[in-house]
Amino acid sequence: MNFREVRCPDVDDESTNDTHAYGLRIGSDFGAVDLSLAYTSVNDGDMWPMRLSDHNTQTPLFTATLYGDGDIATVPETDSYKITIGYDPFESLRLTGAYGYYDHGMLLYSTMEDRSTAVEVSAQYTPSDHISLYVAYMNSDFWWLDGDALNSIRVWAKYQF
Repeated sequence: MNFREVRCPDVDDESTNDTHAYGLRIGSDFGAVDLSLAYTSVNDGDMWPMRLSDHNTQTPLFTATLYGDGDIATVPETDSYKITIGYDPFESLRLTGAYGYYDHGMLLYSTMEDRSTAVEVSAQYTPSDHISLYVAYMNSDFWWLDGDALNSIRVWAKYQF
């Protein structure tokens, strides 16, 4: 696996350009199934608006993925799309599938393909009000991987006091 070096601009330099991002998501429930489509656009500024896509912020970018944690969708000069399908077979189980496509236009960060993709399948089991168990499979082909895809499985538990 080969990683490309990315140099971040000096934020104190007066010539650094601002980066602006916007996104929209539409979705609907169809009984136990829900579907959402999302689009995000980040302009060609010098900074990545990272962490805007994390779930606990005021201004989410809706095309974030589990593996990318929003860093992929926020690369400058990127348009991204995500489709998510969720299914609740019974009250304490949630199954989710998602596909994200990221079109990178900035030559500084891009590879020959100028794109990233992510496919994710996850399950959340909530046996009580305080405990949630998660498992996720992720296949990610990001711009810095030079054609190699990352296949990952994450398992985690959450306890709410």
